[in-house]
Amino acid sequence: MKTTKKFYDAVNKLGAVTGNHESDLYTKITPEVTQLAKEYGLHGNEFIDQRTKERSYEFAFQYQPYWDKVDKLNRDRDRDKFLKDHIVIAHVG
Repeated sequence: MKTTKKFYDAVNKLGAVTGNHESDLYTKITPEVTQLAKEYGLHGNEFIDQRTKERSYEFAFQYQPYWDKVDKLNRDRDRDKFLKDHIVIAHVG
């Protein structure tokens, strides 16, 4: 199954990642990135990178480190809720 993580990893391995805004991934426009996007059924919005003045892609929701952070926050929240609901602190007096 082709996933966000696998797309991000493949583009990152090419050295084509140029940045992100929250969950949106910014990449160089290269034939390899264009082919990967096609294979994953993704469409990159083209824009001019203001720093490099080069044409770039923006792939919505494809910046995997953002989702990894969200997953960790959710796991931490779920763990904290579980501990609060299931751990009884005995007071010894």
